[in-house]
Parts: sequence; structure tokens; C-alpha cells
Amino acid sequence: MAILYDNLGIAYFPVPKCASTSLKYCFYEANTGLVAKKQNLLKKIYIKMQSFAGTNLQELEGYERMAVVRDPVARLKSCYREKILRRYINFENNPDGRTHYLRYHDGEEKKLKSCNLPEYPDFETFVEHLEEYRGISAKIESHSRSLSYWLGSDPLFFDAIFDFSALPELGEWLQSRGGGGAKTHHR
Repeated sequence: MAILYDNLGIAYFPVPKCASTSLKYCFYEANTGLVAKKQNLLKKIYIKMQSFAGTNLQELEGYERMAVVRDPVARLKSCYREKILRRYINFENNPDGRTHYLRYHDGEEKKLKSCNLPEYPDFETFVEHLEEYRGISAKIESHSRSLSYWLGSDPLFFDAIFDFSALPELGEWLQSRGGGGAKTHHR
């Protein structure tokens, strides 16, 4: 499902683990001229990401359709770092115990134990049991879906597709559409 940026004339198709959060901030700033703060992003342009199949193609008329893609293995490694390793770090470094951890991963520990899966697997184990981890965690499931789930199967549908490793090209493209003040930052 696309996010429409009327002032820029851009329909952006976000893909998890392809700088999508950073690009939402970037496009918000370029489209509105306002500095994007977390509350702006969440209140004004947050959408529940849906599959390409959920896109209303009629509403895209007059917009340039664009997306950012990333090597599938790099995406999966990023998912692993964020959804497995980062939650471990947050849990271990959180002085008031399990509050932060449980807010985002409530119930996952019990499911992992009942499936005899390690809670903090190494990357190889994570990949080996990816479908099981996806079944336990909606976040892992969403962040590890294929590019075609988010973008469809026809790359010719898009006016521009940028590789994650070449985001400066996206910045130039955005500037040429009137989004001169925004910078792209990604993890």
C-alpha cells in the first residue's frame, strides 16, 4: 500500500527493513516543509503497512510510483538484528527489569519455550527455523515477508526503484521533485 505525498506527487511503497521508517520521516519533511517528529509521523502519516494486493491503483493516478529495495539476505539480517538481538540488548540493559521487553514481546517467551526454540538464536538457527519464528512473532513475520508481497511482481509498475545501498541517488531524485530540504538517514 502506498503513502501518497501530494506536494511531491510521489506514491511511496514502503518495505520493512528497506529504510522505510527513515524514508517516511524524509518524505514527510520534503512534502510538508516541517521537521518530522515521532508524534508527527505516528499521527499524520503512519499507516498499517499492507500488501501490494491491498493497493487501490486508481488513487495512484498522477503520482510517480517509487520504492526502495534491499538485498533479501541483508533484509533478513537486519530483521534478525532488530527483532532478536536488539530486544535482548534492551532487556539486559533495562534497569527496571522486564517492562520494556514485555511491552513488545509479550507472550513470545512462552511460545518459544513450547516450541523448543532458543529465545536468542544465532543467525543460522534463526534462518533454519524462520517459519517457526515468524509464526511466533508478528513483527518477525511482517519484517521478513518477501519484496513481492510489498511491491507486487511487476517492477515496470514503478517509475523509480532505488537500491538501499544507493540512497544518495534517491536524495537527488527527491530534490528534483521539490523535496530539497530533506535528507535520507537509514539504519
